[in-house]
Amino acid sequence: MRGAEEQFEIPGGCVVEVARRDAPCPTLLVSDETADEGAARVRRLRFFQPDDADEDGGGELVSDYVQTEMLLRRNGRVDARCLRQHYHCLMVAALSCHSEPAPVRRVAMLGHGAGALGSFLGAVLHAAVTAVDSDAEVVALGRQHFDDCAHVVVGDAADFVRRQTDASFDAVLVDINAVREPLAAPPARMLSPDVVRALARATSMVVVNVLGGSEGARCGVASAFAAEFAHVLWLRSPLCTNHVLVAGRVLVSPSLEGLEAWMSQQERAPALVRALAALQFGSSVLHQWHLRQRSAQGKKARTSEGAVGTRPAQQENGEKRKRERTTCGDADASRG
Repeated sequence: MRGAEEQFEIPGGCVVEVARRDAPCPTLLVSDETADEGAARVRRLRFFQPDDADEDGGGELVSDYVQTEMLLRRNGRVDARCLRQHYHCLMVAALSCHSEPAPVRRVAMLGHGAGALGSFLGAVLHAAVTAVDSDAEVVALGRQHFDDCAHVVVGDAADFVRRQTDASFDAVLVDINAVREPLAAPPARMLSPDVVRALARATSMVVVNVLGGSEGARCGVASAFAAEFAHVLWLRSPLCTNHVLVAGRVLVSPSLEGLEAWMSQQERAPALVRALAALQFGSSVLHQWHLRQRSAQGKKARTSEGAVGTRPAQQENGEKRKRERTTCGDADASRG
């Protein structure tokens, strides 16, 4: 049997630990590597699928999937104040849409991995993070190699949400991968009516990482949250392919000015500005959003108008299509 370093070759890097697991679960690979830009050293947690045909236990990386990435400092420890994955930056920027001017202090992370985003929220925003992850081995590697010190509940995120009975959190961040579903994230179980209803009990703001899938699948995510939250909007960045959905009872429309004002209110504003610099000063940080406001008065008015039959059917259908376009939008169109 070859050593781990020979079995798993990482160009420009070295293997820190290999955690083998029974099929169909992928092997977990922690490595120290040189980042693509060639200067920074980073620590990564990868999912590695062994090749059964290889007698020595080698294999190929599954889509080169990096589950966690954190910057390495000169002393060999990870730096929790730096975000390396662009969609993490976008999820943090989404917190600037919170209607309350006070900093977000109580955060639930549904889907934690090795803890890069949760560690940042604790180190930079001073947030008390409660994390939920179903993979105990990934959580253990986070504590051992990524200095994760969050309070982690090992279990199913949907079950955790259903157990919440009051407004326990200022914000809930959902970052859970799906397996063999139309969307790569989030899984369908997190969009069920009872789970979304439970989220609305637990918090006034939900931020969801949405990855892959068609426009119709993403529209389904927006519709699921619009059933319980008055406002649903999309945030995009040209730096990543992820879509970030923000749902809340009351939200502030995203803008660069609003993001800068929000960052200036935080206790560690300089660290936050540095972490979000790529997004903040890119071609556009919050360049695309679609806002849906669920208005009980508007619904009542439309119902009344339909009852007296004052609107032609063609006009009503045209307005319905217009509302649907506004709700879902083309997530990849009209950047500016």
